Amino acid sequence: KYVREELGVEVGGPVTDAFILDAGTYYEIGPKRMRLAVALMNFGPDMTPSGSFTKRVGVTTTQALYQGFAPATEFKFGLAFEPVSTPRLASVVDIELTHPADNMETFRIGGELVFSNTLAIRAGHDMNADELKTSLGIGARIRFGTRRARFDYAATLSDHLGTVHRFTFIIDL
Repeated sequence: KYVREELGVEVGGPVTDAFILDAGTYYEIGPKRMRLAVALMNFGPDMTPSGSFTKRVGVTTTQALYQGFAPATEFKFGLAFEPVSTPRLASVVDIELTHPADNMETFRIGGELVFSNTLAIRAGHDMNADELKTSLGIGARIRFGTRRARFDYAATLSDHLGTVHRFTFIIDL
């Protein structure tokens, strides 16, 4: 993928761009539709902003070049399985471990119950987050004629930031 960052270009600020890679694999390992996935995201060369800036040390000023930085590379590992799978009720449990470049690992767990392939109830928890740890949600699939639509709502709870609400509405064309 191509990544570009512009920092005040309208007033002569720097531009940084690079091609970086996301790669991963997925493997079904058997009972209860257990799945294992690994991914390496944002892998690529150091990114160096273009141009220079004025550096002041005491009363002396000099022109300095921007230093390069590595993209925010992450390694992700996920495991999911379906403890219940019938036409009237299905469930999914998933676990995700993320190891970012700054070594601040995250561990997330989530689940979903789907009733008659129409109504879904979801919950998730981020074990390492300071804020926005727990999310709860619902979703509905609606068919009208030959078209299908999907509505999803999620609320992420926070002590200091208030509750964050997310809505998604998708119509298949």
